[in-house]
Amino acid sequence: MAIRQNTDNIDNMKRSIIAVLYHNSDITNDNERHKYCPRAENSWCKWWFDKLNGTKKYKKNVNLPIVIKRELEPIFFDLCKDELLKKCLHGQAQNENESLNAIIWKKAPKTIFVNRKVLEIAVCSAVIEFNDGYCGVVAVLNALGLVNGSFTNTFLLEADKQWVQSMEGKSSKKAKYRRKKLRSIRKGFLDKEKENEKSESYLSGAF
Repeated sequence: MAIRQNTDNIDNMKRSIIAVLYHNSDITNDNERHKYCPRAENSWCKWWFDKLNGTKKYKKNVNLPIVIKRELEPIFFDLCKDELLKKCLHGQAQNENESLNAIIWKKAPKTIFVNRKVLEIAVCSAVIEFNDGYCGVVAVLNALGLVNGSFTNTFLLEADKQWVQSMEGKSSKKAKYRRKKLRSIRKGFLDKEKENEKSESYLSGAF
């Protein structure tokens, strides 16, 4: 988040990354603890939010011991060097790499030992499927001198169609909201937030 929200300014990106360490460290001086946090009325840092809006929402509930903070600080500053952060200015994720990896491991599961030849075949076929879909195998068959029949064509086209429909469904706002909600439930955030907000869903007969 610190990287992707500051793709236009490497200095802000650097401050946001270091703020992660300082904001969560057990620093007794609040000014020192939050000196890297964004100073804005809509800041994610509740300490600055309270200070600028006159509220009292901030609670010191995440405290990394100072001895650990001292060990981590050199690592954070090394990771904030300009030559590294310049490579992050595009603000892109590695979702595509993760998707390709998922296809590879589906063909050659990590839990099953395979020799190098089988792994190479799995990787090559995964790249074809990732780039050209299931129908990409047709070119391979033709290169081998094999003529695919109508049933093969029908199966490959249908498989690609179902894959496209699945991806469109997962990319919808409704699906994204559902995934976000499920993650919140698994992490124990959703119910806690509702309790803090005194949601009416906790009232008798409110379901």
